[in-house]
Amino acid sequence: MPPAGPSSGKRPPAAHSRGRAGRDPISGKDPGPRTRSKLGDTVFAVVHVLALVAVFLYGLVALIGRNPARFALVMGGLGLYYVLVLHAPVKKEIARRREGRPKP
Repeated sequence: MPPAGPSSGKRPPAAHSRGRAGRDPISGKDPGPRTRSKLGDTVFAVVHVLALVAVFLYGLVALIGRNPARFALVMGGLGLYYVLVLHAPVKKEIARRREGRPKP
């Protein structure tokens, strides 16, 4: 008998055998949407802050190495990144903390 493979014509195993059932097998209810990983969000934020600090330090090293054009380019890029990507969420977070609302 040949080994079962993708070309054997057999159907793949049912979804529940891989732990991906659409409902809870005990209660029969839909588990609902997946919750966000707080650890994943924290790791994502820490990695990006470290990357921003590294780029800032690279700009400072360029300035110390007497390359003001590179320093200006790096700092301009960081400023543009802040304005285009970070400014609106930072303002929302500041307003949320002033109102004392919990995080959504």
